[in-house]
Amino acid sequence: MLRAGHLVSIPFRSQTVFGVVCRVSGSPSEETPKHIKNILGIIGKEPVFSPPQWNRYATIHAWYGTPLSTVIKMALLPLQKRKLRAVAFSALENTKKILTQNTTPTTYATYHTAEEERIFLSSIISSQKTTLILVPEVRLIDTILSLLPQKEHGRVVSWHGALSAKEQFERWLEIRNSKKTIIIGTRSAVFLPFPKLDTIIIAREEHPNHKQWDQSPRFHVKDIVALLKGEYNATAVLMSFSPSCEAYYAVHKHQWNIHTPSQQTPPSSSPVLFPQTKKHIHIVNMADEKRGKNFSFLSEPVKETLEQTRGDVFLFLNRLGYASLFLCQDCGHKEICERCSLPLVAHEKTHTLHCHYCRTEKPQPPACKQCGSSRILSKGYGTEQVETALPRLLANASDFDIVRIDSETDAVIGPAKKPRIIIGTDMAFPSVDWKKTKTIVFLNIDTELGIPEYLTHEHVWHKIQHIQFYQSPESAFFIQTHNPSHLIFRSLNEPDRFYRTELNQRRALRYPPYCFLVKYFFGHADMRIAKEETERVYRFMRHALTKEKKQITLSPPIEMHPRYRRKKFWYTLIVKLETTTWKKDLIWCNHLIPEQWKIDPNPISLLSP
Repeated sequence: MLRAGHLVSIPFRSQTVFGVVCRVSGSPSEETPKHIKNILGIIGKEPVFSPPQWNRYATIHAWYGTPLSTVIKMALLPLQKRKLRAVAFSALENTKKILTQNTTPTTYATYHTAEEERIFLSSIISSQKTTLILVPEVRLIDTILSLLPQKEHGRVVSWHGALSAKEQFERWLEIRNSKKTIIIGTRSAVFLPFPKLDTIIIAREEHPNHKQWDQSPRFHVKDIVALLKGEYNATAVLMSFSPSCEAYYAVHKHQWNIHTPSQQTPPSSSPVLFPQTKKHIHIVNMADEKRGKNFSFLSEPVKETLEQTRGDVFLFLNRLGYASLFLCQDCGHKEICERCSLPLVAHEKTHTLHCHYCRTEKPQPPACKQCGSSRILSKGYGTEQVETALPRLLANASDFDIVRIDSETDAVIGPAKKPRIIIGTDMAFPSVDWKKTKTIVFLNIDTELGIPEYLTHEHVWHKIQHIQFYQSPESAFFIQTHNPSHLIFRSLNEPDRFYRTELNQRRALRYPPYCFLVKYFFGHADMRIAKEETERVYRFMRHALTKEKKQITLSPPIEMHPRYRRKKFWYTLIVKLETTTWKKDLIWCNHLIPEQWKIDPNPISLLSP
């Protein structure tokens, strides 16, 4: 008998395609209208999706403005006609289950070593239960697997976007038919149609890769896990060695239970989320270096340490190119990208100026186009300049292999006869062998701290904690800055200070966790059209909010940064919703947004398109 959730084959023009039954109406005796075509066949005796699963996909469609067909396709196995002939779907348990509000508090687990992480994972993995473990990066799947008890490895299956169609087909069926009951996957795993789900674990919960920000649906794993938690009456567990501000808030407000290596239940006062001792970090004041006539990107303490290092070195700099600013010393004219309004970055080897956003490239001018002066200064530095200058600055540079890793290099880290100096952006982190790395340097943390986003300080904080978690006990960690009194550096030995100060600032400005943010943005090849359309939608939304008397805050149109990307100019509207009603209010706001706009609930960036 045909039921909702069945996978079927249907005629479409001259082809036969697949579809999923949304609902069944009418009686078998009723005659089919002439303009309605008959279903050609049912794939499998049992439905692919249960009603609660279908409700989840419908909610995702409503929250993120993504076509329901797209959401369903993300949830299905690859539709290969030949293979589907022999497919059998197992019966779903309790398919008439009604969604209920899961009142079980989320558990938050902190760990300060890999061994503590292993112990906690072992304690919550049960042979009788189905567990979903979500990781932010594919490479962490093997890390998590290595921490699980060996006896459980036979129950494990991994899921991520790099799987081939054949691998997806086989693993999807193993999950759907309960052949594998421990699923370790990246964020796309939240779409899988689990027959049942007892425990959901978000590992490295603070990591920005738990958010899909670059394509629709722009979902955050934490929001979908809340749906899964209610759908399956499952237990949700968030884990990290560096709690997010959201987690710190929820734990201290007793909204989440706390599990730490030293305590099993929340104390009456303040939960302990951090280790009592931290590895020392050397904060180097670069202003003092310049007063001492050292204008190099390497401070004297760092240079002395590097010349004594007998092991790998990691120099972190999240900026590409040779110089970050091409500046006339006479009139002060800067070479700016005409589309993005961002400084062009100089590349020494090719003698070109680049915009790393819109990919504009042009030759370096021999003179200032504003005043004709030949006194051109390349100011600031990027990974390319560090790579070029390092052999001149270090007396022992020949003892190392110098490797640059950023988005413009294809460096592959293989066997090496000598220790390495890795110079890199965020892309370099997976290539660093932390056990062999004896010196770690953040060359210019100020460029990171200067990004105009409300999550900037938290992201830098997590990056520092990442290093501290993985670095070997005997390694040295240096941070070079012009602002050694910054909150982050003052809080390194007192983490509560960072979280409390950051949360106080967010409360004053009404940022998460004190509200739920939504970013609506629009782009067009013509800047005037992009701006006028954004202003039109702003006026329309403001009128609707006033008419309905909604407790929703709407920002005026904001030019995004960079303003030109992917051949379009971008403008955004930021909406703040109440934390208690955001799910209903989000859907209401989405109905006001034109189809060609992009919808980004719970964004990790307010200004980036």
